[in-house]
Amino acid sequence: MLVLIYLNSWRSTTHNWTAVARHLLGDEGNLTTTYNIVNRGVEVSTWVNVSRNLTGMLNFSYTSSNRSEIFPEFEGWFGRESAFWNRTPGVEDLINGTSGSRVEEEVAAIEEAAHGIREYYGFSYGERSYKANASGRYSFTEGRLKGLFVGGGIRWQGKSRLGREVTGTAANGRRTYGDILYGPEDFKADAFVGYRRELSVRGRSPELTVQVNVTNLTNEDEWMPLRYNANKSGLTRVLLFEPRKARLSATVTF
Repeated sequence: MLVLIYLNSWRSTTHNWTAVARHLLGDEGNLTTTYNIVNRGVEVSTWVNVSRNLTGMLNFSYTSSNRSEIFPEFEGWFGRESAFWNRTPGVEDLINGTSGSRVEEEVAAIEEAAHGIREYYGFSYGERSYKANASGRYSFTEGRLKGLFVGGGIRWQGKSRLGREVTGTAANGRRTYGDILYGPEDFKADAFVGYRRELSVRGRSPELTVQVNVTNLTNEDEWMPLRYNANKSGLTRVLLFEPRKARLSATVTF
């Protein structure tokens, strides 16, 4: 109700809008919400030369995220505005004509909204702590296939955090949570083939490389769940996989 009054006043005079702006959380009505993210982890990479022709690479990583100080702007604003709302005589008898709620109920709803923001951003939705990829390449260095090279790779990501199991409701009306709900792992395979040779152009020997890359070799075309709803009866967000894709490139190096 107070917001509607403020907006009506703003439409009539610039002076009243200036007064309204003093009560906003953020700049010109935009909600200002910040939080800290600390990422910790380890990454290991290794390259292997099995022979002159065969080489390989392996990468592994582990990452964990911690979010803290979520929405620190709220307390200062809420304390100031609560005092402003409650200094009106007879405030306890005021009713919101739209919702039918009293002022203290509206205030409690604002506190719950802030709690919901902190609860939401405090959980690392979609985080995949474990990831690995490996690739190999074989190059033909002699004979009729000299200059040809072939290879491929795999990409793997561990289970992602999609939500938390809701086990009940606490005395204050807030949800209580149980186990973390995880989605499936992600696995993709890629391949490539190419040919490299030297050219003879006016006394110079530029190198020509022609290569075909195929990503998502097995054409995994299903969708990946990203977030469950509160009781795991459905999904609120999904990711569509990029279909198999082939790319032809040609490069000349002088």
